[in-house]
Amino acid sequence: MSQGELQVSASIGNVAGQPEEGTLGPTAYATIGENGTVSLKATFDNKDRRLQPGQPVNVVLSLTTDPDAAVIPSSAVQTDEQGQYVFLVKPDQTVESRPVVVAVTVGDNTILTSGLEPGEIIVTDAGVPLRSGSRVNATGNDE
Repeated sequence: MSQGELQVSASIGNVAGQPEEGTLGPTAYATIGENGTVSLKATFDNKDRRLQPGQPVNVVLSLTTDPDAAVIPSSAVQTDEQGQYVFLVKPDQTVESRPVVVAVTVGDNTILTSGLEPGEIIVTDAGVPLRSGSRVNATGNDE
């Protein structure tokens, strides 16, 4: 917050549609109650008047954004005694083990700080144990 406002989005329960976008400014406050809850004050334009006073909402607070982050399925990350790695699919449809550095895992997604280059293809679901040199039949999307 010392660098400016943080982005906040609020969704109304199971109601379809885009969440309302707002900001948590430097004057926001936080109090931790006996049950570990935190109270923060965000500002929303609420142009369509979808948000009402006292209405329960699901809120996402974005603390940071890294446009260069490598985000991969968590199922692709393997761990052994040397650390964490993924299986990289080479042009000849064989795989090699590639060490990676995990920044954080959130649900089904893992954010890497290093280890992969844009456009590289990794194994996300092998179905059988792999080792470097194993031949695979790559399927799926190219995102």
